[in-house]
Amino acid sequence: MVEEGNKMLEREIKAKIVNKPEIIVRKLSETGFRLSAVKRQVDIYYTHPCFNFKERDEALRLRLENGEAFLTYKGPRRKRQVKIREEIEAKIYEPDRIREILERLGFKVLAEVRKVRKVFTSSQDKKLKVMLDYVEGLGYFLEIEAKEERAIQALYSKLQKCGLRIVHKTYLEMILENKRNQNIKG
Repeated sequence: MVEEGNKMLEREIKAKIVNKPEIIVRKLSETGFRLSAVKRQVDIYYTHPCFNFKERDEALRLRLENGEAFLTYKGPRRKRQVKIREEIEAKIYEPDRIREILERLGFKVLAEVRKVRKVFTSSQDKKLKVMLDYVEGLGYFLEIEAKEERAIQALYSKLQKCGLRIVHKTYLEMILENKRNQNIKG
């Protein structure tokens, strides 16, 4: 995330890994990236009681991560190859109480996204991060985040040959789509 004016903006490319993730890890290592963290994340998304987040292209997420918790508002996406989106995030110390407050205010749980995220950082550019995600029910994905769109696109073009396909949907959208498809079949 980067600050623009008084807003924090997330800049990223997300891609589905169509080959083995080990190929990507090897290529990252060859280009100066090192594994810096492994995180288990449970993202709980909510519906708003008065309007539709999907219609507004917004989201409210409670993230549980390795014993910590964060409440995040995500604003509408700017339509480009590199996704740019306002993000407001706050660390919270009592996630169960926050869940209770949200539910009493009429917010309902829409879906949960569970993933294991491996974070890789660059030895040349500390603001360039790569996340290798295993998302339950969806498979492996790669996210590239940086301050500069050029840096994201340059790294993506290097990694693209390893079997990546850009995805414009969020994990939440893909999970909900899978649920709808399963309901149609079953």
